[in-house]
Amino acid sequence: MVADVSGNLYVVSAYNNVYKIEVKSKTASYVGKIAGLPDGFTSNGAAVDDDGELIVSCATSTAALVHPYYKVDMATLKATKMETIATVLNTSDLATGNLLFQSAIAPESKKAEIVTKLNAEVIENKQISIYPNPVKEGGTFKMGFNNIQKGSYEIQVIDMLGHLISKKAITISTKNQVEEVDIRSATARGAYMVSLMSTQFLKIVFNNKIIIE
Repeated sequence: MVADVSGNLYVVSAYNNVYKIEVKSKTASYVGKIAGLPDGFTSNGAAVDDDGELIVSCATSTAALVHPYYKVDMATLKATKMETIATVLNTSDLATGNLLFQSAIAPESKKAEIVTKLNAEVIENKQISIYPNPVKEGGTFKMGFNNIQKGSYEIQVIDMLGHLISKKAITISTKNQVEEVDIRSATARGAYMVSLMSTQFLKIVFNNKIIIE
């Protein structure tokens, strides 16, 4: 089992099936089966490397004794053999302190650069609405989703200095869904960026400004 940056858990079964557990709702969903592993490979351990990618290991099959570690692309669930690995990780204690998808989280030094790009690239989507806008200071706003592709997303509110003000993990499952976002942690009036990121594909699908007054 590993965790991602949004607080979800991922379970990899011995037969290489992947399940996602949303802790808040206590629900599990089937992600799929890992492809590209050798015959007889059973996942006996799972971990996340320093780049935020999933590694699975096996201690049983003959092929795995030669190449026991595989890296898994979470977008496609395609496994790639790892020819070298910095440290030997025993299957019994395969563990790190890393989080899945952590490479998508920008270090502090990159925040200003990212905010500049976000300001320059407003990603509009007529199927997504924000209201009210402007928003009253110390309040909330709502996001409406009309026929958005079902899946797991994260709403992020970022100030103009690149500080993450608010984030909310959501699952879109209905045609007309409304989510409320709390921005009481915003300490100043002005412009903020609101982004909707697909946590499955690590892609921003909506990006626009709101005003807090």
